[in-house]
This record gives sequence, C-alpha cells and structure tokens, in this order.
Amino acid sequence: MGLQTVFVQYVLYSLMAVSLFLVQPYFLSVKSWVVAKYATLMKTTVLKQIFYGLFFMIFIMFLDSSYRWKSTDSLILIYQCERNFYLGGFTLFLMVLFNKLCSTLEDTYKAYRLNKDYVKQRGFSMDFISTVAKDAESEKLRNQDLVKELESLKAELELNKGLISEIENNKRAYSKLKTKYEALRNK
Repeated sequence: MGLQTVFVQYVLYSLMAVSLFLVQPYFLSVKSWVVAKYATLMKTTVLKQIFYGLFFMIFIMFLDSSYRWKSTDSLILIYQCERNFYLGGFTLFLMVLFNKLCSTLEDTYKAYRLNKDYVKQRGFSMDFISTVAKDAESEKLRNQDLVKELESLKAELELNKGLISEIENNKRAYSKLKTKYEALRNK
C-alpha cells in the first residue's frame, strides 16, 4: 500500500470521525467551537489552498485509479485500482459533504446565537411588560378605592343637601328678618 493511499485513508477516517462528531446531538458548545474554527481557517487563503490541493490530489488519484482499472489485466492491479477508486471516491464525496455540513452548521449556530439573543431580549421585554401590568393593576386597585371614596362622598353630599338647603333657607329668612328689623328700628 502506497504512502498516498495511506494518507487518503487517514484523511477519510478523520473526515468520517469529525463528521460523525458534528452530526451527533451532544456537545453543542464544542461542536460550535469546532465549526467556528474550521470556518475561520477556511477563510485564510493558505489553508484554503492546502485544502483544495489535497482535494485535487485525491481527485487525481481517483481519476488515475479509474483509468488503470479499465486498462490493466493483472488481478492484483485491478484490486489495487478498484480499492483506490472507491477510497478516492468516498473521500471526495465525504470532503464535499463535510464542507456543506460545516457551512450549514455555521449558519445554524449563527441563527441559534441570534435566536438566543432574541429569546433573552424577549425575556427582558416580558419582565418589563409584567412590571407594567403589575403597576397598572395596582393603579386600577387604587382607582377603584378612589371611586369608592368618591361614591361615599357623593352619598354623604346627598345626605347633607337637605341640611345645606335648610341652612340657605335659614340665611334667607334671617336676612329678611334683619331687613324688617332694620326697618322697624328706623321707624
């Protein structure tokens, strides 16, 4: 087995292990860190070129093994070419899937962090709304107490209206009597 084949196998095994780790529903913080690191590393030009160079090398191995598989007659070479063909094909397929998985997970984690912020903001707004509702309820109770006091004062005023009219009548009678008294006293 050649050095290139062993290297492609290790790439395949590592891609399978990391992909399986990223697909499982546990360790959300570790997975988000791995995806964020991968995304930042893929934004650098050097690492992106290394990754595409590796991709191109595996693609060349894939094409070479498919060509040799068709053109050779030796059973051992056919076996090696077939193995290299499938190994290269699975690795290329898994590399494409890994890139898509990482970009999808990066978008998902960004949306999750944004949603987490929205949920936190919603919690704060719900707290504010509950305090405003409690204040409104206390004001409503206070207003009800004031309305009850106003009703009692109106009832008391109705009771005292008779006294007030009697006092007014007495004042008028007193002023009439006073004027009559003044008129009599002047005579």
